[in-house]
Amino acid sequence: FPPSSTSHALCSVSMSPALPVKSAEILAFARKTGYPYVPCVPQQPNGNPHEMKLVLVIYPDSASRDYLVDILEREGYGTIEALDCREGLESYAMRPTDLIVMDSANLDEAELRELEGFRRRFPEARLVALVGERCAYHGRIARIATDAFQKPVSTRGLLRSVEVLLSRSD
Repeated sequence: FPPSSTSHALCSVSMSPALPVKSAEILAFARKTGYPYVPCVPQQPNGNPHEMKLVLVIYPDSASRDYLVDILEREGYGTIEALDCREGLESYAMRPTDLIVMDSANLDEAELRELEGFRRRFPEARLVALVGERCAYHGRIARIATDAFQKPVSTRGLLRSVEVLLSRSD
């Protein structure tokens, strides 16, 4: 995990289910050591760094997060993982991704205010929110998100939204 003598930055992109790298571990190491954090640009197998889109997955439940990462990577997207809203927004601020998919079902008031501030700071960010049926903040989240889905989420519907949002040039 510590960088080799030829490395110059830490990388947080998970490109393979066999080799997941958690952004929380990277961020903690960078803070502790002062080592620069520069998320890597994912590359397609042919080596072209401009073909693969990068998706930040913010989900506190590890099984659900792993499932989302798996389906996105199977579709050819690079992923960065975050355990919570604060970690995810911090990661995005350091290296914006093409899209954010986040579980917003259990956000508290402070996290929701952070998300609203994030939207003001990054109005161009594409955010897909996964909202629980009994979420008290559903209306506020819908105004912040580019797209929102009520849980349980259809994999096909989510992937279609991801594809549409990532195909936009705005």
